[in-house]
Amino acid sequence: KGVKNVVFIGGGNDGSAGRSSSETTNAMKDIISNIKRIAGSHVKITLIGPPNHLKQNAETNKRRKRVADIWDEQASSDSQVYSFSPWRLWPDQSKNDVAPDGVHVNRPGAKRFIDRIFPPRRKDEPSATTGQTDLPPDLIDQTSESE
Repeated sequence: KGVKNVVFIGGGNDGSAGRSSSETTNAMKDIISNIKRIAGSHVKITLIGPPNHLKQNAETNKRRKRVADIWDEQASSDSQVYSFSPWRLWPDQSKNDVAPDGVHVNRPGAKRFIDRIFPPRRKDEPSATTGQTDLPPDLIDQTSESE
């Protein structure tokens, strides 16, 4: 019983705000520590870092990548933490994958990214999970899509 997995999906605000690497590292250490304290020391934590921002300049995206790299470093030093960096897994992200703001993924983009993390099964493969969710159906139906 209890929480087994926590997925932390973060944006690039730490990098975009110009925080130093040490501030970003310490902030992520605090987040991980707080998750373990609240959910229990056994919890598995998945970090999904900030993606490329298709409407920003190279310097802003360099800071966003730095944040994702710091999250990867945290995962490499803690066996309970996993990191999925869009910079590594989704280098071909395009404007067709995001909402009009250039950063938040739309439904097709979310599917493409999730397929990188969990490749689609062949039809004859059994599911690894029960396929159950705690989310109510009306919330799932209201997932945003770019137009």
